[in-house]
Amino acid sequence: MSKTRVPLPKADLRRKRFAEVLQSPVAQLNLPVRTVNFLEDDGVLLVEDLLNCTRERLLAIPNFGDKALEQVFNALRDVGLACTVEADGRGRWSYVGPV
Repeated sequence: MSKTRVPLPKADLRRKRFAEVLQSPVAQLNLPVRTVNFLEDDGVLLVEDLLNCTRERLLAIPNFGDKALEQVFNALRDVGLACTVEADGRGRWSYVGPV
């Protein structure tokens, strides 16, 4: 018996994967334990929480510096997220990883 299932368009699969990544805990980002602890102590528990933080807010976390910020951006890139800067200077995150 053959399958007649219609595959989802790639755009739908990307949206679904993006939603899954947003709801994953920051502890799953393969960050150093110290960085995860700083984020969680400040109430940043999910990737979605992290994406809603400004650079300034993250750097305002005690002992969270440029190195930790770089680790966060690299970890987000590693899970397939990319940020583009809009004309108004705000960042817009999207999922560009494999589907």
